[in-house]
Amino acid sequence: MDNLGDGLLVVDSFGRITRHNPKLLSMFNVTSSLLGKRVVDIFPSELFPLLKKPGLEQEEVVTVEMPLANNRLGQALASRIIKQEEETGIKYLGVVILIRDITKERAVDQMKKNFLSMVSHELRTPLTSIVGFSSLIRDKLNETIFPEIQNPDSKTSNAIERIQQNLDIVVCEGERLSKLVHDFLDMTKIESGKITLNLFPIQPSTVLDWAIGSVSPLFSNSSVELVEDFSRDLPTILGDEDRLIQVFVNVISNALKFTEKGSVTCRAEVDHENLLISIIDTGIGIAENDYSKVFEPFQQVGNVLTNKPPGTGLGLSISKQIVEQHGGNIWLTSKLGQGTTFFISFPLTQEN
Repeated sequence: MDNLGDGLLVVDSFGRITRHNPKLLSMFNVTSSLLGKRVVDIFPSELFPLLKKPGLEQEEVVTVEMPLANNRLGQALASRIIKQEEETGIKYLGVVILIRDITKERAVDQMKKNFLSMVSHELRTPLTSIVGFSSLIRDKLNETIFPEIQNPDSKTSNAIERIQQNLDIVVCEGERLSKLVHDFLDMTKIESGKITLNLFPIQPSTVLDWAIGSVSPLFSNSSVELVEDFSRDLPTILGDEDRLIQVFVNVISNALKFTEKGSVTCRAEVDHENLLISIIDTGIGIAENDYSKVFEPFQQVGNVLTNKPPGTGLGLSISKQIVEQHGGNIWLTSKLGQGTTFFISFPLTQEN
């Protein structure tokens, strides 16, 4: 144990140190033995929750981040020590804590984020030009050039069709890549705390109307019906209109992706002191053990080979962050084969 690369700390049920290794001392610039001393007198307060008996269930490993000496960062992993006794049952004896220096890991992670953010910024401008000029070329060819070709032979017709298909692919993939870059930039801003909200009292029905208008072309190309079920005189909420439109577009379009037939319903109602918005679909549903994955970055649930549509896997994660920054919550309920309901709640303004 003395040769471990991580710091080792063993604490009894009274919070006193019964064992430690040399690495632990060097992590905190301590030169003398800590045996018999209380953890709360020596270590940062971030470590204290690991000592609480109720928070350390049997066989559960709990982790926290904590400062180390010399402006370094550590991660502590704790597992409690228990003893099974015939008369009294489980007896709590203490806790074993391993502390790892993660300063370099965090620095590398930050370098990756900074690099990807820089690349995303550099990609955004040329991508906009590629998509814009490709769309312009496609439209001009279809409106001006191709109609001038009189009685084309089969070879010419095939060439025209291939050109149209290839330009459609360029525009479609360019738009998809632009959305990925935009989503990634949003995610990096949120994670770094650089995203700012322009909060004003807003009418939720107006925001929903804008979002529904944005996604309505997607529904016109499908057999799924978009249903509006909300009043025009809903109470106001404090929010950033553009960001909330982004949230509703993400959630509604996500519902459509996983719905082949039936409907997607947008519902809004007052629930106590909150505005509750529900996006209800009749799609494939989500397994209960996949609920938590839905809001994780770059995660999409479903069968990879059959029912997972293309996407960045960032939309719902970004939506969750935006909703929580508004003081709201987002969650879901679902039944496989029957559909999914996403709930989004926002606190009402004081005047309501």
